[in-house]
Amino acid sequence: MVRLQAQRGCPVDSKNKAVASVDFDNEARKMIEGLGCTSFSKPIQLSRLFAWLDDCKKRIDLSKPAAIKRKHTRYPANIDVFYTYSSDDKLQKGTVLNFSNNGLCLKVYTHLMEKQSLRIKTELPNGCEKASVQWIKQIGADFFLTGLMAQ
Repeated sequence: MVRLQAQRGCPVDSKNKAVASVDFDNEARKMIEGLGCTSFSKPIQLSRLFAWLDDCKKRIDLSKPAAIKRKHTRYPANIDVFYTYSSDDKLQKGTVLNFSNNGLCLKVYTHLMEKQSLRIKTELPNGCEKASVQWIKQIGADFFLTGLMAQ
């Protein structure tokens, strides 16, 4: 797991990662420490754990925002759009807050359902015309944020 995190560019300092096990062999311990991580044998000595945590705190730069690794770059937007989601083709209005090559975040005023399909009637920079709802979150009394994946 730690090796995969390193290969995939995890932004957390390896020195702030630890692995605990009841039974470390020398090879596993060397591999973990070779990656810059700390290993703890169980049962863990609390004094050693707390000392390590204190060192971790010193290495954390709280002035930097936490990173979110996404598959696709997101571009901020404020684009009013019209869309339909039912067979009656009644136009609904929403606002694209951000978009990527494969989807968008849309502020809407109707409660959509996960997996529901939408047709975007407004031309968007990513060319999205049809999308499916991946998630929805109520933000206010009368509006929602929804994540859409282009189809």
